[in-house]
Amino acid sequence: MRFYSSRSRAFPLFLFLSTVTEYTTAQRYFIQPEGLDESATGDARFDSSIQWYIGDQVTVRWEADFDSVTLRLWQGVWDGKYWYDDLLRDDSNTLTYTWTVKPVLSQAQDLNLHFQLLDPSNTKRNFNSKDFRIYNRTDTLTETLRTTTKERTVTKEVTVTPSADIGSSSSPTTTDTAATIGANAGTSTAATSDGSPLPTSINTNSDNTAMKVGLGVGLGLGLPLLALIGGGLYFLGKKRGKGGLSDMPSVPAVSSSAPEAGWYPGATIVGGIENTGSQVGGAMAAPRR
Repeated sequence: MRFYSSRSRAFPLFLFLSTVTEYTTAQRYFIQPEGLDESATGDARFDSSIQWYIGDQVTVRWEADFDSVTLRLWQGVWDGKYWYDDLLRDDSNTLTYTWTVKPVLSQAQDLNLHFQLLDPSNTKRNFNSKDFRIYNRTDTLTETLRTTTKERTVTKEVTVTPSADIGSSSSPTTTDTAATIGANAGTSTAATSDGSPLPTSINTNSDNTAMKVGLGVGLGLGLPLLALIGGGLYFLGKKRGKGGLSDMPSVPAVSSSAPEAGWYPGATIVGGIENTGSQVGGAMAAPRR
């Protein structure tokens, strides 16, 4: 009877300790981005609230009792595989990591990503974040409206009124006229003391003679010189044409591809939910290539 009593008392204590242990070990999840429920399917595996842009720095946070951690970033499916980069490898568990946002696959950066936290001492305790996407930041174009101000100019037109008495001290009368830009300007004609208008230009025979002499000298020297230069260029080109130019060797195109960190083949149905026993998680996106 006493033995039964001891056993009955020990059983509740064992059940309590088991519950506490299970609760403690269950506290392993991502805080940012949100942790993944491994039994989730479809859209429940995707975190649509993430709006991270390539080049930004974000803080990834998690809750785990691991002594050391490996933080792995997965992306896929591309070329039939899941691809990853290890951001931390067997580092002390600080519960946070500052990540500079960038894709695992530069050639398929719009595919879904997710984080995985690994316990190097016990891989069965690995867990995943939800899927998310990263984006390119687009420049916002702003248009500046420019206003054009029309300027107003004032011109002064002076009219000289001849006087009958040259020796008088009377001054000429003036009138102010306003004009805007683009208007045709009026022409004022000055007058002599006797009222006859002054000429606007003067042509003399001496000027015409000098112009003709200069034109003749220029043509006489310029035409033979141009003919000489043209002939030299013609014979030089003909000589080069006979010799020919050696063909330049063609440069082969250089193609290179950066090696990726690693990959995981995933489930037998690529693009679906992979084997949960592998603890990969995520990667809902349609396969590429």
